[in-house]
Amino acid sequence: MIMIMRKVGGLVFAVLVVFGFAFCQADAFEISAVNYSWSSGSPPTTDPNYGTIWWAGLGSANQDATDIKAIVGFTGTFVELYKQNARAVPDTGPFADSYTTVFSNTPAEPSDATLSLVALQPSISWGPIYLFVKDGNQVPSWYLFDITALGWHGRESVELKNFWPNQGSISHIALYGAPVPVPPTVWLLGTGLIGLVAIRRRLRK
Repeated sequence: MIMIMRKVGGLVFAVLVVFGFAFCQADAFEISAVNYSWSSGSPPTTDPNYGTIWWAGLGSANQDATDIKAIVGFTGTFVELYKQNARAVPDTGPFADSYTTVFSNTPAEPSDATLSLVALQPSISWGPIYLFVKDGNQVPSWYLFDITALGWHGRESVELKNFWPNQGSISHIALYGAPVPVPPTVWLLGTGLIGLVAIRRRLRK
């Protein structure tokens, strides 16, 4: 009986692992720069989604969370969740262990990149989340996408294509948004502990 239970338990565990990997490997979707035409003129584009789902601009300086927050008009706490440079620099941000980015096309001047969730790691499951793609010396020098509005749920791979293919390259990508939400169960647990402490103090009196 014990041997049967062990075999069943092992089978269940194997099935969960397989499904877990399958769930992590969700369908990828593509963001190609050729679909987001932009110029330094006024208006910079005729795309009606510009200013609501995507943005672009000039400037070699690196935008931070404060800059991105102002561009998209976000209200509330706004942070950098993940960042990866095209050069040999480790991922940064609270989700550095959850995602990985492979830059491609050419090793020195990549115009493509793929952002993927690392298997069995927690994903970003809230939104909106904004993807920032930076070059610095071209027109435009950066792109910004509301990838939640584009259909990203935190588990799909994001394939970036054709970013500055003829001149320039991707220098880094980053994800921005609200910080990790505190689960309701944590709030309930905290409230319960406070209540128990208050009752204990009253009983001592």
